[in-house]
Amino acid sequence: MLFRRFFVSVFLISTVVGCSNQREEQTTETTVQQHFKKREVPAVHSKIRTGSNGRLSIEVDGVEYPEKGPEYLWTAENTQLLFESSANGLDFQMLDTDFEGILYYGFIPFEDQRFHQTVFFKSTAAIHSGKGHIPIVEMKGKYDMVNWQEKGSGLIGYRLVNKDGEMVTNGRFTFSGPDPFQKEPTITEGPLLHCLGPDSVIISMKVDRPVPIRLIIDDMVYSDSGRTRYEFVVRGLKPNKKYRYQVELGIMAIEYDMHTAPDKGDRSAFTFAYASDGRHSKGGGERKIHGTNAYIMKKIAALALQQGSKFIQFTGDLINGYESNRGNMELQFRNWVQSVESFWHYAPFNVGMGNHETLLYQFNYPSYANGLSVDQFPYKTQSSEKLFADHFLNPLNGPESEDGTAYDPDPDAQDFPSYRENVYSYHYGNIAMIVLNTDYWYSPSLKSAFQLGIPAQHDGGLHGYIMDRQLEWLQQEIERMETDPEIDHIFVTAHTPFFPNGGHVKDDMWYHGNNEARPYVAGKGLENGVKQGFGGIA
Repeated sequence: MLFRRFFVSVFLISTVVGCSNQREEQTTETTVQQHFKKREVPAVHSKIRTGSNGRLSIEVDGVEYPEKGPEYLWTAENTQLLFESSANGLDFQMLDTDFEGILYYGFIPFEDQRFHQTVFFKSTAAIHSGKGHIPIVEMKGKYDMVNWQEKGSGLIGYRLVNKDGEMVTNGRFTFSGPDPFQKEPTITEGPLLHCLGPDSVIISMKVDRPVPIRLIIDDMVYSDSGRTRYEFVVRGLKPNKKYRYQVELGIMAIEYDMHTAPDKGDRSAFTFAYASDGRHSKGGGERKIHGTNAYIMKKIAALALQQGSKFIQFTGDLINGYESNRGNMELQFRNWVQSVESFWHYAPFNVGMGNHETLLYQFNYPSYANGLSVDQFPYKTQSSEKLFADHFLNPLNGPESEDGTAYDPDPDAQDFPSYRENVYSYHYGNIAMIVLNTDYWYSPSLKSAFQLGIPAQHDGGLHGYIMDRQLEWLQQEIERMETDPEIDHIFVTAHTPFFPNGGHVKDDMWYHGNNEARPYVAGKGLENGVKQGFGGIA
């Protein structure tokens, strides 16, 4: 992680016009039956076919290799706890009725904490066949740190752990009671700050049911209802000013603060933080909460805010990824957000894609240790890029896609994924930040072919390669920013290093100097190899 004074980078922009707002509720397809529904293969793939049973196959050297089915894994949906009232607490049921494990739980004393964390109780709840019970009534007397007995309500956090001791996910719920205990409406994610500018911000939240919600900031009140995901666009703020904001939902009201960005061109000193690679790791404990290293992420976030960082730029490999099950990827994204959420209330996290944010179709091709894989499609609804955009709110000022290029095989169709919210730029004070995606339309097995020095066997994007439309946009952004008198410093961030070393000279933008490395579209390699600058500029 890097901290710098004065000239720094930010996801903050001077207006919220370029950011997405109030996106549609997302529907998640996670079952094997849904996975294998009929899929039309984009023209960019010359060797993939769809069979009558809906399964894909890929042809390599005259042999057809079938698609692997998505492994059964935990998902954002089947790890939810569905609560029922009882006299001494709450019963719960998971959608995963085979789950065996335990539930840690405890109060979140949000009125006494700036950065909300669960204080786990001495007891745990056993889970059998996805069912369990939380005896809230036992957390009384000296254990009642949130004063629920007097107030009649409180906030409880929990951690789901399987029978092998692996941490699956965290969650929280608001309760009231007793006589009997009830689960109340709860903010399950957020509030989070996005697109923070001198006079505006977007504040997003997810809730467990579509009930009315209010956001109060200064003397402005915003309200909405009927959704489970909210994005409030706040305008009319003053530059470089601290504001307190309050969120009200059901019986709960929680207050936070934020600090607007300085005016564009303001040369006052400030601090920002930069990091990447938050995926889970070895070592036990919170280093592996399914998909994310919550242990180190919380340390990074805490240090960033302790040092006064105005924002955190996090560029790629948030999670372990490399999955074919969309619901499992969604769970991993949720776990990453949860790991830094209590800090995100106060300063924005600006995120970019890495190679591990990859949702794949995988084929049983024996020549590669991990088979053969390509970015999922249809690209409008199911790609790695679309999944990323569904989970992270970023500016919308990037390029559209690689559609319409000279190598696009069907100009009338969407043959490539969108760059929406995975390639973008923003300003903060006198600096500008450009966020790139060097793993666009990524096929891990294409990278493997060039690492092994063998011909490409299929189509897909290459790890560490910037394709034409993104490159054109990058050039235009730099030219525009270079002539802007209010921008003194331009930062370009990408997950894949421009000048790799160590273990990554075998890939990234080098491939041991093998200039045959390049994306393949409709059976043909692009004109320029990876050595020729950023995907083709000498």
